[in-house]
Amino acid sequence: MRIECWGEEGGDGRGNGGNGGYIRSVHSVNPGETLYIRFEGGRSPSTYSGGNSKDKTDFTVNPPSSGDAADVRRGGTSLDDRIAVAGGGGAGGAASSGPDEVNISGGDGGALQGESNGRVSVGEVYPEQWWFQAGQGGTQTSGGAGGIGTNGNYRDDSWTEGFNEPDWTGNDGSKGSGGLGARNKHTDTRDEYGEGVIGGAGGGGYYGGGGGSAASARDQDDFKYVELTGGGGGSNYSSGDIQQNSRGSNYGSPKVKIKYASGVKVYTGGGWESKPIKYWNGSSWSSAQVKYWNGSSWKS
Repeated sequence: MRIECWGEEGGDGRGNGGNGGYIRSVHSVNPGETLYIRFEGGRSPSTYSGGNSKDKTDFTVNPPSSGDAADVRRGGTSLDDRIAVAGGGGAGGAASSGPDEVNISGGDGGALQGESNGRVSVGEVYPEQWWFQAGQGGTQTSGGAGGIGTNGNYRDDSWTEGFNEPDWTGNDGSKGSGGLGARNKHTDTRDEYGEGVIGGAGGGGYYGGGGGSAASARDQDDFKYVELTGGGGGSNYSSGDIQQNSRGSNYGSPKVKIKYASGVKVYTGGGWESKPIKYWNGSSWSSAQVKYWNGSSWKS
């Protein structure tokens, strides 16, 4: 039996979301077995709202979702039962306002490790101490690390004001799921300025990508800007004979295609085709089942 999986593309924010991964592999199955198909692991961060210390300027940030992984499970419905997985792309970071000083897009999902889009140094005063890192890609053994902001929450009040919430570093990814991005706000007591930023969430995968770092600031020259990075991509996986394992191959929704020796296909993501699925047991065709997760239960 040949299985193909495509992970979901991550959502666009200030930066673009990463594309989903693709994997194709061949597996041996037994007559009458039930296979389970599920799309999950992407994160949908909640809206971030707030205001400055004078309560005069409110902000609202609506962050994009990261991409779901697409997987096939055999013998059960837990994460440990996955036999083929395509990783989702990391989401781009989001901000309520302000020009970009740093803006790194989300990483592509797929391959043995999802994409990590690196780090950028900013500022002329402390270039080695003030930098922002995107979320790291998931691997075959662990979730991607959350992107680190400003060298582990480095701060110098003589150069900037604000940073009232030093939550600059994103959350790590985990088995199956991406990590959420950092949330930070800058609220200035000198005027009515208030702003919020969120790092991109990591994509789902065999192991999910880490969330991106983010911060908002105002420098000594009253220039207001934001630093935000995307989430890392989730990783692919297969327990079968891998024929193709690539990163960043899918630009849309997650989907799965299964092809049996009889040539019958089952497609998910854009709708189901109701067709009988059978295995040859050596003397006759035996019925099998494929089930998918509809958000609340398994359906045939």
